[in-house]
Amino acid sequence: MADYSQFPEVIRANIDIAESRIRVISYRTVGKYTAILDYILINIACFAAGYGYEFVFLHTIANFNTYFGIGNVSAIVFVMLSHGLYQPKDLLSLRNQIQRILFNWIVLVLILSLMLFLLKVGASNSRGALTIFSFLGLGLLVASRFVICTKLNDALARGTLPGYAAVIIGDREALKGLSGLNILQRFGAREIGRFELPPAGGQQVNLALIDKAIEAARSDDAEWILLALHWGNERLR
Repeated sequence: MADYSQFPEVIRANIDIAESRIRVISYRTVGKYTAILDYILINIACFAAGYGYEFVFLHTIANFNTYFGIGNVSAIVFVMLSHGLYQPKDLLSLRNQIQRILFNWIVLVLILSLMLFLLKVGASNSRGALTIFSFLGLGLLVASRFVICTKLNDALARGTLPGYAAVIIGDREALKGLSGLNILQRFGAREIGRFELPPAGGQQVNLALIDKAIEAARSDDAEWILLALHWGNERLR
């Protein structure tokens, strides 16, 4: 960690808080936080559309329970529909995210309209408010995804996104092309140890090295052990 002792106390405290937040958001958790953000944004869009429309155009105060229910149901359905969107590798593609968000949002609007019709409560809810909610919710989701994809790609490019703690075992040729940044970008893993199998090592030598790697994984609380072997190395394969 960088030395911030030369900074004033308040600045050091703010830096410590920022670093702790960065550690909380990791390759493992970024999808979960994205889903939570979607849930919050959809509810915000629902409340803003309902209260805003009824206050401005109808000069009334919207019923809290109505839009609380619509917002929560919409958010839950959308998150369920978008389960596959929250994988870290999927969050890297902005184009794919926008396409699938648009499709899932259209499905959600259709489901919501059908539910209101079948429950015969559509007449008590403003069509204007629901229309605004449809556009506002979609806009917030797309805007948030633009920020998330940009920040996530930038963090991966700089190697600042924490990943799964991993010990790497492999032959020299395979390990030669695997830097710590490359491992993070390709596998979402943070290298904490690397063990190279000797080219001419016998079975006993290799087993001893593997035992050493396993012991290191245990002592350093590694979550993954990655094997990197060249396809042409039949002896080790």
